Amino acid sequence: MDADDAPGADALVVTVTRNKRAVAEQTIPHLKARTRRPFRYAVVANGDLDSGDWLLANRASGWFDHLAVVSDNLGVGPAYNLFWRHAVRFNRRLKYVVKMDDSNVPARADWLDELIALADYYGPRAGMI
Repeated sequence: MDADDAPGADALVVTVTRNKRAVAEQTIPHLKARTRRPFRYAVVANGDLDSGDWLLANRASGWFDHLAVVSDNLGVGPAYNLFWRHAVRFNRRLKYVVKMDDSNVPARADWLDELIALADYYGPRAGMI
């Protein structure tokens, strides 16, 4: 079974990092391991070639599913939207996009379940949770 067909493949978590390699090294390797619900994880090194080189060297680690290394700073919003636009266009199963700051590490394994439960509860009454 392809990871896109796995339960939870309807969730995409995107992290953008810029000039904080030391922080990224402490957070990115742990997000999947500290999250119970399966999800796709995309990382953008936004005008940050130092972090980009480190992420490229570790792309086989299983820490993330997708990687973009951008040589110029696109701005945080456009950088987050790189994978969102692609997923909306080509993956009809995508239901949730989570923008995860590169300095965040969840304290509870059910953080994504809780966030999705809130999104489902509020539905179209909330644009962002």
